Amino acid sequence: MALIKCPDCGRNVSSSAPACPDCGRPIAGSKSAKSKLSEETGWRGLIIGAVMLVLVIGVMSRCGNDSSNSSAPSVSSEPPAKTDAECRTDIQCWSEKNKIEATVSCQQEIGHRSLHDIKWTDSMGDPVFSQLAWGDERHSSITYIGDKVEFQNGFGAFTPMTYYCTYDPASKQITSLNVVEGRLPPG
Repeated sequence: MALIKCPDCGRNVSSSAPACPDCGRPIAGSKSAKSKLSEETGWRGLIIGAVMLVLVIGVMSRCGNDSSNSSAPSVSSEPPAKTDAECRTDIQCWSEKNKIEATVSCQQEIGHRSLHDIKWTDSMGDPVFSQLAWGDERHSSITYIGDKVEFQNGFGAFTPMTYYCTYDPASKQITSLNVVEGRLPPG
């Protein structure tokens, strides 16, 4: 049993100690530190391997299903794609077609309205925009409405905000933006 210096804090530690008593760093020469490290690495590797296996099996089964049905006529449950003119009359279709550009533009402009930091609270099941409205009488622009952002005030607290962002797909610009304190009413 020899004394060695801890690489982190420099304290003298027994080479048989599992970890430095001062800072807690595992001692490289000790059996318990090595076994703990290999045990953690082993579990981590096992979990990553299992996830990868599930993904590979999922991809292979999907590919197998696609190739096995290639000779059979395809029956789609989705309606045929709308033309651009038809899509312009349907707010869901028109908003989906322009959602990415609108989201990027609106989020940038909303961020510029805050004096301090902002925090987006959207998720996969709770998107940035929860409501839609036509932005004008001609139905050419769309108002994307949501409340998934919080603005930080001067004291560091975050306040929920609601935003109304009208986006014109023809010009690819925001025609109006209104940000108010509070959440949208449920419903």
